[in-house]
Amino acid sequence: MDGRPAERGGRHGRTGQGPPYAARRPAGPGALAQVGPWGAPSDRAGRRPGRSTADHPPSGGSKVPERADLIGELTAEHRAIDALFDGIRAAPPGGPERKRLADDLTARLTRHAEAEERHLHPAVRRYVADGAAWVERERADHGRIGGILREVADRGPEDPLFTRSLVSLVEQVSLHVLEEEQRLFPRRRAGCPPDVLRDLGGRLRADRVPPTVPVGPPPHGTWGARLLRAVLGTAPAGRRR
Repeated sequence: MDGRPAERGGRHGRTGQGPPYAARRPAGPGALAQVGPWGAPSDRAGRRPGRSTADHPPSGGSKVPERADLIGELTAEHRAIDALFDGIRAAPPGGPERKRLADDLTARLTRHAEAEERHLHPAVRRYVADGAAWVERERADHGRIGGILREVADRGPEDPLFTRSLVSLVEQVSLHVLEEEQRLFPRRRAGCPPDVLRDLGGRLRADRVPPTVPVGPPPHGTWGARLLRAVLGTAPAGRRR
């Protein structure tokens, strides 16, 4: 492999060689219970295929070090998203709790994408081989995920298409996270000076507020800004508490 991002295709899918456990499943009332947080069925102990409990702590139980670098901060956010997936699966289908958790997930994913575009992508362009191609691929992912989030926001929990959209969301976010953690983050850590990573981690922490509290303005034209306009009605003009 030459380290460059592979080709993708389809509105909610990819072509080329992706993670081996990202197979599609039909969406139905129980579909979310069958899809593990990484796009594959969880085993009976709740572990994810291809990862040990040592390098993948249980959902909601991971702790980010106080001075984590950028990769540590983003990885901790991935685990928080993982925990929301688990909560959505456990919520009764068609009920208000699943919708509430889906709204929480929308807010968290919006902030996470904004953080990646603000802090990760410029550093990838500078320090990673074929960085521009990686950023283009990341932004395409964000566009696909944003489209599915709009579908989720537009539908009530009793709508069968709501569950179908949630299944698509789990799959797309899972593929995105896997590629970042298995391919992009190692390249980022190898190519970027540690002090730069630590500085970027500090900047991300300084920007962070609870995921349901708007903060802004995000960089003009970013996926975070576009999604805030689509889902919340407008991009925030400034920080609100």
